[in-house]
Amino acid sequence: MSVTKKIHSQRGETLVELLASILIGTMAIALLLGSVAAASRIDAQTKKSDAAYYQALSAAEKQQTALSMPGARVSVRLLNLMAGTPPAQNPRDFAIEVYGGEGIYSYKLKT
Repeated sequence: MSVTKKIHSQRGETLVELLASILIGTMAIALLLGSVAAASRIDAQTKKSDAAYYQALSAAEKQQTALSMPGARVSVRLLNLMAGTPPAQNPRDFAIEVYGGEGIYSYKLKT
């Protein structure tokens, strides 16, 4: 049937066509709602992760509360670049305080 005949025809859509279009519309809405719910969960997890990251970063930057790491030390070999001498055979140890958390750390020498 040509388009002009279809337009001028008195026949309507069949019940099967109507049910098929309702089914397609319902499935599209269900997929959209599922996507929105997944995006909402991802957003909540991201906000929680960001809050923990920035809390650890702030603690590391402020260096206010040292983490409990007894005996934390850093070993350093000193090299005089101007004189071209080799590094000292025995490294120097320094006691340090460690700050931060969740994989973000900062340290300073104990005074």
